[in-house]
Amino acid sequence: MGRKRPECTTLYLLHVLGKRWSIPVIESIITEGGKTTFNFMLQSSPGMTPRGLSEILKGLSDTGIIRKSESRKEGSIHTSYRLTKSGAELEEIIKSLKSFGTKAYGNSPLCKDRKCAECSLFSYCASD
Repeated sequence: MGRKRPECTTLYLLHVLGKRWSIPVIESIITEGGKTTFNFMLQSSPGMTPRGLSEILKGLSDTGIIRKSESRKEGSIHTSYRLTKSGAELEEIIKSLKSFGTKAYGNSPLCKDRKCAECSLFSYCASD
C-alpha cells in the first residue's frame, strides 16, 4: 500500500508533527530504543487517553513514521510499534526544535533533559 505524496511535504510534516501528542509519542518510542508498546506509551504520557493514542499511532503509521508489528507469544498477540528508518531521523529534528526554542526564548528549567510528555506545561496545553 503506497502513500500519496502531498503537494507540500514541509506543510504536510508540520501538520503530522503538530498534532497533539505526536512528538511525545515519537519521543517515547525513541526512549525505548526505537520500539515500544501501546501501554508503555500510554503510561509515559500522563493525560493522554487510549483513544487519543490510537489516533496518533494510526496517523504516524499512515505517514510512514512508525510501523506496527504483531507477534504471537504463548498464545497471545503482542503488538509493538517501531520507528521506521525515516521516523528515526525525527530524533535529531526534535532535539533541534528544543535547542532552537531554548536559544530563541531562553532556557526553561521545565524543558531541560525532559521529554515533552513529562512537562506539566505540555499536559496543560494538550488538554485544550
